[in-house]
This record gives sequence, structure tokens and C-alpha cells, in this order.
Amino acid sequence: MKSFFKCDNLLLPFLLAGGLFLFALLGATGAKADTPNYPVAVPGVQVVPLYIGHTITGTLNPAAKFQLPFPARIVGLTAVAGAIAGTDSTASLTVNLEDDGASILTAALDLGDTAGVMKEATLDGAKSRIADESILEIVLTESGTRTWSQVMVLITLARL
Repeated sequence: MKSFFKCDNLLLPFLLAGGLFLFALLGATGAKADTPNYPVAVPGVQVVPLYIGHTITGTLNPAAKFQLPFPARIVGLTAVAGAIAGTDSTASLTVNLEDDGASILTAALDLGDTAGVMKEATLDGAKSRIADESILEIVLTESGTRTWSQVMVLITLARL
């Protein structure tokens, strides 16, 4: 039994060091949430609310357009349709965010078929950094025969 403890005393530091190495290696590449929760003390985190109040049929390209006066990183995009009329169950409304004409989402955000349900987009991390003076556009695409109105889009960004 004494020899086992002597071996254990030598093996324990190597096991701890190996475990810490694996934790550091795997922890650095772990999955991250779509919208990070920044503390209030972090400067430069802003929410840009965009309200599109008119009836949407077809495609609005752009539904909203603005120039960002500073470099930033988009950290989240959420959207909701306040009112949906019609009975076409296959109809959909998608929201896309474009930087100088290229989408920064992995796929356009489908708002579904229920009014008032907030949806969150998945960002393309490689495209979420926005250069100074970039033009951002919200593109709304309706398919089917329903009508949509009162769309609210919230863009969360962090100044660089």
C-alpha cells in the first residue's frame, strides 16, 4: 500500500497539470451565446430600435437604411411583427440585416406566423464587425398572401 501512495504523489501533479491544460484548451473554443449579456458598466453598448409601421406585402429593400458613424460589432438582432392579417398558413416574413449589401446573418430571420413573438437572429461572426461609415440596411421579405405590419427590429451593437 505504501508504494501506491508514493506513485500517487508523483502522478497527481501530472494529472492536475494535464487537466488544467485541457480545460484551458477546450474553454477557449467553447460555444458562445448569440447575444452576450454586457454589464451596464461596459461603455459603448447601444441598442438601435427600428420601427416599420406600415403594411408589408412583397419585399422592402431596404425597409430601413442608416449609416453607422463609428466602427462597431453587432452583438444581437431581434425582431417582432406586431400584427399579421390573412389566413395563408404558408406565408412568412423574413428580416435580414445587410452591411453594404451583404448579409451579416447566417440566414434571414423568419418571424413565424404568430404576432407578438420576439425572434432572435444568428449572426455570422466573421461579418459582425462593422467598419466606420458603413451603410446598414434592414430588408423585409414577405412570401405568401398575408399582410404584416408594426415590425420592430432591435439591433444591439458595441462600439469599437
